[in-house]
Amino acid sequence: MLSLRLWAQLLVLTHCFATVRAQNFTVPSNWQRQTRTLSQDEYKSFAQRAAGQLVPLIDEQTGQIDSLKFTFYDINLAAVLALQDYRTGNSSFEPVLEKMFDNYPSAHNNSFLVATPQWGLSAFYAYRAYNNSDFLSLATSAWSRVSQYLVREQDAKAGTQDMRNVTFPSTCPNESGDGTNQTVAGAVFMYINEKNDTRVNAQTIGPFAALSAYLYEETQNSTYLTAANLSIAFLQKRHYNHTIVLDTSELVECIIDPLTAFTYNTGYAIEAAAVLDSVTSRSDPSSPLPWLRTLVANAINFNGWTGPDGVIFEENADPEDWTSGLKAILIRGLLEARDRNRGTEMATFIENFIDVQVQAVLSGAQGGSDAYTTNWKGKANSVLSVPGNIVALDVLNAAVVVPFNTTSDITHVSHTGVIVGGVVGGLAGVLSVVAVVFFLCRRKRRMSLSTSHESQLVVEPFTRQPSTSLPVSSTRAGIYASRPLDAKLGRYVSDVPFSTSTSALPLSSTNSQSAALVSVDQESSAAARSEAESHDLDRTDLANIVHRLQGILLQSERNRPVDNESIPSTEPPPEYHAEQE
Repeated sequence: MLSLRLWAQLLVLTHCFATVRAQNFTVPSNWQRQTRTLSQDEYKSFAQRAAGQLVPLIDEQTGQIDSLKFTFYDINLAAVLALQDYRTGNSSFEPVLEKMFDNYPSAHNNSFLVATPQWGLSAFYAYRAYNNSDFLSLATSAWSRVSQYLVREQDAKAGTQDMRNVTFPSTCPNESGDGTNQTVAGAVFMYINEKNDTRVNAQTIGPFAALSAYLYEETQNSTYLTAANLSIAFLQKRHYNHTIVLDTSELVECIIDPLTAFTYNTGYAIEAAAVLDSVTSRSDPSSPLPWLRTLVANAINFNGWTGPDGVIFEENADPEDWTSGLKAILIRGLLEARDRNRGTEMATFIENFIDVQVQAVLSGAQGGSDAYTTNWKGKANSVLSVPGNIVALDVLNAAVVVPFNTTSDITHVSHTGVIVGGVVGGLAGVLSVVAVVFFLCRRKRRMSLSTSHESQLVVEPFTRQPSTSLPVSSTRAGIYASRPLDAKLGRYVSDVPFSTSTSALPLSSTNSQSAALVSVDQESSAAARSEAESHDLDRTDLANIVHRLQGILLQSERNRPVDNESIPSTEPPPEYHAEQE
């Protein structure tokens, strides 16, 4: 019997087969929506009270909430506080954020790079909210640190990089499967001290690309623009599977994890593409707009994390799991795309999707307690869940500015040809998935997982000195000097080196709703077999999986005709030759 994890992998691949190239910006009629009666001021009050539950818990000595287990919660706490002030036009959390950045622990492990660009983004959000140059200095400092591990064009051509002792190919096959290769320029290494490790991941590249685009928008320094273009192109060609942004790849052997589905990877990519699109000409063949539109539609409709009711369900089986505490990063990216594309069908689609999440988050709160849960399909406990309030804040911050009373009509679309095509394509996809799972079960894995430790995820604090290599213009007051109220902004793969005798990429271990790649070794020990058997499906699990597969194959709400004007699909991304808006 297949283990629960392998069934989960099958579901992720099947989702991709079922949803790709059959989506547009039409709002499904079965989304969980109702007429909103609250005012924007009431939403603002909800957001401020939710934040007010968290701020007193921040330790002034460490700049952290001690009960949090993962650095990424701290990162997102800083982000949502800054974004709330930005959205509301306040400066309430500026002193708190100064302490969070100043007092971030000096004791740290320098091995893991992924947190640094995310801290840099949080610092930029704070700069954008307060026009405080100290925060801009922190953001540029973070960018400079990460950029040392960026594979630039000259590095890709040479097959070497200053921070690595190994050579790698100049190109790798496109994930689109079109038979062409993509330069590895734009990749950012995950690890700092592992000189022979060429793994890269979207959780590092995505926020780095977004930070690069923001910094270019603010400083007009072309170095940032070059980095943003490279990293966005790499994500699009190498990590995008025509539906979502995949997690981890490796450069030496050009292998990629095809299964892990984390909302935050796609959320960061959407944010980066949205900002880059707004600072580049849409007449430019390399404009990210076509991909942005495609990615937004696919990410919202991806039934690997969006339920038939439109609510994000990532990790709802384990409400305190780290990924459920990061899923609102997708909302953050979508809101940035909406802000920079007002009045478009994409913006309206995003507003409707955010509306659904707002209703889900508020309906799960305990009456009068301002306590929220990471499970947007459940009810919060009476005791405050810090991750629950952090993840809710991205949604509540969005509720402050998104005009829910101007949503478009909900149109039910049903096309027999598309349904039949979706079913046939889905069946073909299932057969392909079965073949893939069988293949995975026969291969040994290239890397193994070990339990991550929080010490790996503690990042070096940033100093407030401006970057010397990338100075900020002293003559500009900054585009965020006058703040509009509504403006255009874990546990992870463990630090385990590759094995020379294995042949598949390791993935984070998650439950069935956010699947991870787990290759099964034919030579597993008895203990390993016992553990795998302990994850075998019970009858309920099997029934749920069968139900999900049926839903994927027969879900007419999701199998819609392609809108060629809205979502270019005649050429694999990122061949940007479609007519721009």
